[in-house]
Amino acid sequence: MRRAAQVDRNQTAIAEALRKVGATVQFLHVVGRGCPDLLVGFRGRNYLLEVKDRTQYKKWGRDQRINDGLTEAEARWHAIWCGEVEVVASVDEAMSAIGVQFIEDPEEHASRQLLNDRGVPGSVDDETVMARAR
Repeated sequence: MRRAAQVDRNQTAIAEALRKVGATVQFLHVVGRGCPDLLVGFRGRNYLLEVKDRTQYKKWGRDQRINDGLTEAEARWHAIWCGEVEVVASVDEAMSAIGVQFIEDPEEHASRQLLNDRGVPGSVDDETVMARAR
């Protein structure tokens, strides 16, 4: 019998942030056997993200420089997968993995702006974020 999948503490925050910029997120950690944690759809593309909480490495007795903190099952899964999979440990890393970049707007008190696919800024306010998340 397989034991329950361990969920990294930052996984929910990363998923929520991805949804706020308009991505769809499906949790895959329950699949087990090394399958990545998140399937993310954004702007017509799919992304597989393996979420790691690097603050937990010492607790688990793993060295963060070895395999990005992957378990043996995860390392095997990544090795045989014929597509892309990114290991992320923060909201910024997850955003970068799906191609989202933010810039600070000094004229609007450091509000965040979302850059589109061509690198052109577009304002992102709470209403826009909520509308994109629906």
